[in-house]
Amino acid sequence: MTDRTNVANPLLLISFSARSITIKSARTHTIRKLLLNLYFWPLFCAVTLTLLILIPPCATILGLTRPQPTSTFFRRGIRLYGLIVVRLIPFFGPTRLINKSGKPTKPTIFVANHLSSIDPYCFGVVDTEHAMLTSWPFNIPLFKSMMRGAEYIDSRKGWESIQRQATALLNKGCNLIIWPEGHRSRDGKLGSFERGAFRLAVECDCCITPVCFIDTDLVLAPGQRFLSPFQPTVVLLPPIFPQKDEKPRRAIKKLCATTRQAIATELSEHHHG
Repeated sequence: MTDRTNVANPLLLISFSARSITIKSARTHTIRKLLLNLYFWPLFCAVTLTLLILIPPCATILGLTRPQPTSTFFRRGIRLYGLIVVRLIPFFGPTRLINKSGKPTKPTIFVANHLSSIDPYCFGVVDTEHAMLTSWPFNIPLFKSMMRGAEYIDSRKGWESIQRQATALLNKGCNLIIWPEGHRSRDGKLGSFERGAFRLAVECDCCITPVCFIDTDLVLAPGQRFLSPFQPTVVLLPPIFPQKDEKPRRAIKKLCATTRQAIATELSEHHHG
């Protein structure tokens, strides 16, 4: 009896200790989540309202007094907005940037995986001028005029319109952001890629810069309304250039497969499969 008690007691103590640590950790996480949402959303609304009021007149004035077009200053203002939202407001979990691509020497098409509705904001940490190909945000009255001022591309208008606007932006030296999955991943896994971004790259003779979003779904998963206190990461991967000696259709297919594989490899290195 004595021997069995001596063996069992340490096991019970270890089990009890593990449960206590788990409960304490869950309680801490809940408190952090509550505090994050209590201060984040009021600040988010205040920053959004302030910049929605300030960006249009500031961009217009700068466009009239400087050689760059007004749309450039709209894009810079939107990037500043994203930077504040993902770097300054969540001060204990600011979005990290890992740059493996260097600074683009000419316009590029950023092709990214899509895990969360915060992903577009996270592009604020990327220090470039960029416009986005998107659809549903054009339905939001507060954002619609801003995106039009920045010459964002409405993907619902058809390929000819997309091609014309994308080519014009790239020729102006503006980078593009395209989400080839077309929607957020519901299970965190990388979906299949549409080939529009890669067709543009081949036709416009510009490179693709793969972008890997990590843990943004832990911060705000699809269907969730409250943020969780995790630190997301944006990884810029080395650029991939179209093969000029290939036939266009084959070059597009190869560029799509190579880009998807680069993002998948980066995700697997961060244990996201």
